Amino acid sequence: MYFKLKPSDPNPRLKRKIYLRYIYWMVNRILKTPSSSLFSGKFSNEPLPEDNDELAIITVAFNNLDVLQFQRRSLKHLKDKNYSHLIADNSNDWEQSKAIAAFCEQENISYIRLPKSRRLDAISGSWSHGAALNWLYYHYILPRKPKYFGFIDHDIYLIRPVEIKNKIGNQRFYAHRGTQENNMYWLWPGLMFFETGFLQNLPVNFLPCRVDGLYMDTGGSMWCILYSKLDTGKLRFAESQNYTLTELGYDNDSIVSFMDDCWFHSGSAGYRNDDITKYHTIVADILKAYL
Repeated sequence: MYFKLKPSDPNPRLKRKIYLRYIYWMVNRILKTPSSSLFSGKFSNEPLPEDNDELAIITVAFNNLDVLQFQRRSLKHLKDKNYSHLIADNSNDWEQSKAIAAFCEQENISYIRLPKSRRLDAISGSWSHGAALNWLYYHYILPRKPKYFGFIDHDIYLIRPVEIKNKIGNQRFYAHRGTQENNMYWLWPGLMFFETGFLQNLPVNFLPCRVDGLYMDTGGSMWCILYSKLDTGKLRFAESQNYTLTELGYDNDSIVSFMDDCWFHSGSAGYRNDDITKYHTIVADILKAYL
């Protein structure tokens, strides 16, 4: 299959138009990469699964095995009976990828190493993340056609029993909303589930976007494609309550979030510059009450 995406930004200025052409040239090169070519690293444990589960959950991993281990344990709270879990590895550290793949093989979790562009990684993690989501949608979701699918960050954890199918309901999606000015928003791809048929026949694009001078992060391009056409007043989003770890009794000023009374997001697990061991210890201590 071959897909070619075009920028969603309406009426960009000349300089940005040139910039977007360059970005989309790289993104579309990634989209042309078939899944069969991604297993040359010899540590991928299996090809993409072909079974048609009702719910396909995809974790986009990035350079951090410990949080994936926490997350995997947390999924015991998931009440959906027929679901699959894929760890899609977007790491730029080869040793981390090998460790993540070995964990997936040990735990019998489906794993795939995503195609990468060093130039795209260097420009922005948001663009790289969006390119990864696009690849997964067109090469994994569309061919398998699960009734529902969702993307979650590697550092978000279930802390209460949840049935995603019920959360989606008649609204046809369930997600946390990233807000902007003028009532524009995007759905945060760290917690974002859809009824697959809801996106049917749309030029789905999870890259960032700029509209009327406002920047919307990963997933922002869907504003022009879909979200701007929905009646926001009739929608429900997963609300977030943010705290510093200091407020929770730890000697750390990082911000963490509790979402919809059933998710805990520890945040920035792949990009931390502080003591990563201390970070993992704090996350483990918080999750101790839930797992």
